[in-house]
Amino acid sequence: VAAIEVKMGDIAREEIIKFLERAPKEGEKIVVAREGPSLEGVSLFTHRDILSMAMNFEQS
Repeated sequence: VAAIEVKMGDIAREEIIKFLERAPKEGEKIVVAREGPSLEGVSLFTHRDILSMAMNFEQS
């Protein structure tokens, strides 16, 4: 199970911290945003990352 926060633009460190406070303790924590800081315990993906993963999945 994963908790996911999606932003249409950039995400600030404070917003990620608030997300972590709301998210369940167990499972992956994923943030999708145009840009944002790296935080331990959180996977940050851009729309380009997701597109690339989808393209690689189609090719396999």
